[in-house]
Amino acid sequence: GTFWYHSHLSTQYCDGLRGPLVVYDPADPYADLYDVDDDTTVITLSDWYHTAAKLGPAFPAGADSVLINGLGRFSGGTASNLTVITVEQGKRYRFRLVSLSCDPNFTFSIDGHNMTIIEVDGVNHETLTVDSIQIFASQRYSFILNATQDIDNYWIRAIPNTGTVDTTGGVNSAILRY
Repeated sequence: GTFWYHSHLSTQYCDGLRGPLVVYDPADPYADLYDVDDDTTVITLSDWYHTAAKLGPAFPAGADSVLINGLGRFSGGTASNLTVITVEQGKRYRFRLVSLSCDPNFTFSIDGHNMTIIEVDGVNHETLTVDSIQIFASQRYSFILNATQDIDNYWIRAIPNTGTVDTTGGVNSAILRY
């Protein structure tokens, strides 16, 4: 299943003391649906605050940035690198989506791609094909992505329900690359 760990001291996990944890099932009932399931298929979503939790207000109104696998941009900031997830055309991928969020929930999507959910919060799930996933703090989803699109770059979007809620300039975004 797909899990995560975090600090239990005050708000340290909001400041980045957190990460994904995957327990591979040798008897995975969905193993025939995908070709790739490794560390390259883990996607983490997190909110990021430019002021450490201990130094700032009790709880800010919204994050300064959304990080996808630890990288992200913020409104008015420089065009820093975005996470690039590379896939090979014709392969099927089991992605493990983990919300390491302190507060916001996210609407997660990948332009031009459907996702088939197979696991929710560490428990196998009846397959469900969707074009987006609403994921709340601490939730985890595994989904199958069939890499059948043309060779190109496709936006991965994680729109939070608070803070900056668009993708202008690559904010709240990453790249799926064939």
